[in-house]
Amino acid sequence: MFKDVFKNFKSHCMTGISYMIPVIVIGGFCTAIARLCGNVDVEGTLGYAFISAGNAAFGLMMSVLCAGIAYSICGKPGIAPGVVAGYLSTQVKASFLGALICGFLIGMMILWMQEKFPDSKALKSMYPIVIYPVLSGIVATLLIMFVFGPPLAALTQIIVDFFMGMNTGSKFILGFLMGCMTGFDMGGPVNKICFSVVSAFAASGVWGPAAGKNAAAMAPPLGMAISALILTPMTHLIKQDIDIINVK
Repeated sequence: MFKDVFKNFKSHCMTGISYMIPVIVIGGFCTAIARLCGNVDVEGTLGYAFISAGNAAFGLMMSVLCAGIAYSICGKPGIAPGVVAGYLSTQVKASFLGALICGFLIGMMILWMQEKFPDSKALKSMYPIVIYPVLSGIVATLLIMFVFGPPLAALTQIIVDFFMGMNTGSKFILGFLMGCMTGFDMGGPVNKICFSVVSAFAASGVWGPAAGKNAAAMAPPLGMAISALILTPMTHLIKQDIDIINVK
């Protein structure tokens, strides 16, 4: 049972990430539109409405990730506890790793309950709606709040403090490290730690480190676009020329 879960570890992760990406895209677009409109701090303005939507999307992305992973493992009963555990992961600052761990724990707990709980006609309709989600949700809440959450949050804070201390040193090294962390896994735990560091700098009014992060985040899609729109057609033309020469 659990062997299949770990065997398909990557597949379950990618399912959760595929559900999370549209939420991130919505948050990014709403935030960008808000900045274009301006007055993001003035309640009632268009900029304020879009920035609120963007913040809401970014606040929910870990819930979607956790629920997506749990759903991939055990089906619909994993969605509700996954949403709750993912949200709590954000609240305790366990972020990506906390949501990832909770998603797998919830999925495996529900798989275990589906196999071990008695096949009762009276409880058959209650299992997927109440019993599985509630029990797995309670266990996941306790684990993320008291077991996994605090050490993951402490680890993230140590890294943030380390990079905050580098701000008085070489700006090049700091920006280089931010860029490397951003591009290392593009949405994974290292990327999320970089996001936390940049957010901590921004909260202190220091916006420079975001330059390295943003440059690294834009490089892969720009590289893919150049490859698809420019280099690929050129490769086909060169190949055709070579074929013509060979025929002659």
